Amino acid sequence: MSDDQHITVADLRVLYCVKGIKKHLDAAGVDFAAFIKNGAKASDLKGLGFDAQIDRAVEMIKARGAGNGQ
Repeated sequence: MSDDQHITVADLRVLYCVKGIKKHLDAAGVDFAAFIKNGAKASDLKGLGFDAQIDRAVEMIKARGAGNGQ
């Protein structure tokens, strides 16, 4: 499974509140409405000031996939 996971607001919502997610994405210049609709690749979100949160989401997605035999 690739480290460049597709991350959605649902993935981040398990770990963080939507208000905090919006705050970070807005501060980084990411269109929050577009992120809600489409999500984003982890690589597109890295380097915007919240890499630890993205890394945590990627690890959670990987663990979830491993539990499904992927």
